[in-house]
Amino acid sequence: MTGRSQVWGGAERRQYPRLRKQIRVRYMLTGQVKTAHGMGAAVDISAGGMQLCITDASSSNARGILKGSIRDMELWFRLPSESESVNTMGEVRWTKADGTDKVYVGIKFVGMGDEDMGKILRYVVSRFIDDRL
Repeated sequence: MTGRSQVWGGAERRQYPRLRKQIRVRYMLTGQVKTAHGMGAAVDISAGGMQLCITDASSSNARGILKGSIRDMELWFRLPSESESVNTMGEVRWTKADGTDKVYVGIKFVGMGDEDMGKILRYVVSRFIDDRL
């Protein structure tokens, strides 16, 4: 066993468990001449990444992400259990438009500091424990 959980007979690819909670996220798209930024909502989160929902699929930000021309994002969000925000870089791993005005973006955290990773781990674990009680 590789230390990763088994799900429905297949191997779970994620290293960390994901928590389905809505968290507001501010993002800035990097690697462009003109800096673009916006707000979204994390649909789920783990110490390894998040699924971000951007609600304006018609924006140039969302179109650039869907086309694959945007690969990196800077992210800021505050977990309900923390007083200070998490600030980290994210790598776009996948995108999906749902036919409405929403774009979903799978993001892997890169270069996250130990302190911020600890905040996320504590939050996710505490929510899993609370949900089981």
